[in-house]
Amino acid sequence: MANQSLGQTLSQALQQIKQLARTTAAFAKARLSKDGSRLGTGLALLTGALVAVASLVPLLILALVWGLVELDIRPWAAHLITAGLVALAAVALALGSKALLKRVAASIGQTAALISQSVAALGGTKPPVSGQNSASPAPPGSSGTGPSAAPGASG
Repeated sequence: MANQSLGQTLSQALQQIKQLARTTAAFAKARLSKDGSRLGTGLALLTGALVAVASLVPLLILALVWGLVELDIRPWAAHLITAGLVALAAVALALGSKALLKRVAASIGQTAALISQSVAALGGTKPPVSGQNSASPAPPGSSGTGPSAAPGASG
């Protein structure tokens, strides 16, 4: 039959919307899994690098100080120069890892926004604006249904 009734058309559209939502959710789940895996790998590599550097740093510091003293630089100045270089290296490493983690966090944020929009589309609710709650929770102990019964009333 070439002509479908309005009910059949709406039913078919609803099924397609549900399928789209399932596909979007599966995509978001896969993307979050991939981002989480990348984050874990990045943190593991960073930890390994820190352990390796931590074992080498004392030796390199001693070698640098000794070399500077051999160049007729006073020992206190050699130590101060070395400390300054180590501080610069630490700042550079911190900024590099911060940039990497920021990119991963942005990707996770985009995926979370996609999930929020999909859920809102299925539920018919508007997604909350970033940084704002969609509804404030009821205070603890209240039912949120209105004023309580009058004092002294028994039920």
